[in-house]
Amino acid sequence: DIPLEDADGWSFDLAPAPNEQIVAIDGEGDAVYTGTNLAVHSMGDLSPGTLPYMVFRRGLVSRRGLTFLEEFIAWAATDGIYFASNRSKGEELSERIKKFYKDTYLPSNVLCMGYDIESRSLIILQGTQMIRFCWAAGQGREWSGPHTLADTPRHLASWIDPPGTSRVTPQFWMLCTNGKIGR
Repeated sequence: DIPLEDADGWSFDLAPAPNEQIVAIDGEGDAVYTGTNLAVHSMGDLSPGTLPYMVFRRGLVSRRGLTFLEEFIAWAATDGIYFASNRSKGEELSERIKKFYKDTYLPSNVLCMGYDIESRSLIILQGTQMIRFCWAAGQGREWSGPHTLADTPRHLASWIDPPGTSRVTPQFWMLCTNGKIGR
């Protein structure tokens, strides 16, 4: 095959460590975010020769543990939930619930995250347990849960219907292990 552009087929390593593996990629917002088992990297420019920027040295716990919300990327690690924006330093979102998150919630590879646009809430699901962080709740009232669901969600999706459709509303859907879709 003949490359369409010079950049086609251009490859590089995210990190020199052979034990760092890509877990998830998200291209929303102002950069392409790559979550590995050891860290989260961003690339605001995909030109050949551009090196990825390491945002924070906390890796993803699962392939569904990375999501874009408003102007930030958020991800779940084994020891907490973190967020950052492009090259800004990563910050921990779960500091107030860290002990609960690590010792009781027990994040694993089945964890999935999504963003409910309408309520401005980050939803974190681990098996049938759900916790949520709401930006609209105000200082000190951000975290709620755990809540119990009837089934284990495998994937979350959120979007806003495009203008010109019969309705323009935020959507938040989940696909569960029983094959059913919930909203």
